Amino acid sequence: MQIWDNEEGSGGLWNNPPKSDGKVPLYTGKARKDKKVGEWNTFYIKMVGAKVTVVFNGAIVVDNALFLEGKIPAEGPIELQVHGTPLWFRNIFVREIVPDKK
Repeated sequence: MQIWDNEEGSGGLWNNPPKSDGKVPLYTGKARKDKKVGEWNTFYIKMVGAKVTVVFNGAIVVDNALFLEGKIPAEGPIELQVHGTPLWFRNIFVREIVPDKK
């Protein structure tokens, strides 16, 4: 999930293929939901199976989009990455959600 690195705004699924659902956040350009530099942004990210929803500062910016065309590993690390500019994280909670098998 992309944070502060593109003109579309934060919240998009950066590694999704071009023009796929979730690649670009639903609120872009002047309507984007990013707060000013120095203010805290809040993300709620829910992933059930290969479907991802991102709520960013109270707005749904990715709505149940297929992540990486469904080609994701069953397990692996959660990584936080920056590219040379300061970025802080706090209050990170991870909880496993097991989908219904109905």
